[in-house]
Amino acid sequence: MGSQRRKFLKAVLTGAGPVLLLGKSNGYSDAEVATMIRERGMTEGVSKADLSTPCLLLDLDRFEANIRKMSEHARSHSIGLRPHAKTHKCAEIASRQVKAGARGVCVATIAEAEVMARAGIKGLLITSEMVGKPKVSRLVKLVRFSPDTMAVVDNPDNVAELQQAAEAARVRIPVLVDLEVGSNRTGIAPGQPARQLAEKIGSSKNLELKGICAYAGHSTHVIGFEARRKSSLEAMSKALETRDLLKKH
Repeated sequence: MGSQRRKFLKAVLTGAGPVLLLGKSNGYSDAEVATMIRERGMTEGVSKADLSTPCLLLDLDRFEANIRKMSEHARSHSIGLRPHAKTHKCAEIASRQVKAGARGVCVATIAEAEVMARAGIKGLLITSEMVGKPKVSRLVKLVRFSPDTMAVVDNPDNVAELQQAAEAARVRIPVLVDLEVGSNRTGIAPGQPARQLAEKIGSSKNLELKGICAYAGHSTHVIGFEARRKSSLEAMSKALETRDLLKKH
């Protein structure tokens, strides 16, 4: 439309702009639409106006082409793909990504992980630290239900917290060391601090050290291909140096 979405919505709400019509409703309820999809696998006769928002609508051809392209790219470069599901928050999409070759999906929260696990998605990685009894207890229950679910840690106190909960529940939690590589959000400093944390994980009988997690989200905000490439390589070098240090010890 040539204008920012926020301006458009403001114009609609104030009556100063056009109203976007999604089509004439045929009067189906949420339950009726869900039944049609679940039992008959079709939505014939359903208008977009019948759908409750928020509702994910996809161009199926482009969606499948994107999944295929990413999967083939990762496979051709011998990369194990684990896409982040916080961008779509949809178990059906996650399932299709796994079927296309992904080894699992990443999620941002324990709630997202629980939904994905209930939908049968394996190989989950929760990319945010699980801290405090409410989240840790939910993580323990999730690991009992889906044992290959991985968590991240960046603090020795959190390692102790997870170990205590896992031991009490008689489960083993797969854990990654979360590295701070430039985003200044979460993560322990690369190098020796990360090594010391890894050693603490390794000495915890109910935790299993699976590797490192290094999120370079700051690089996505760098303008220009060469500048972004430089930022990405700087972040990756910190992760690789830490990986080599951990392998050495």
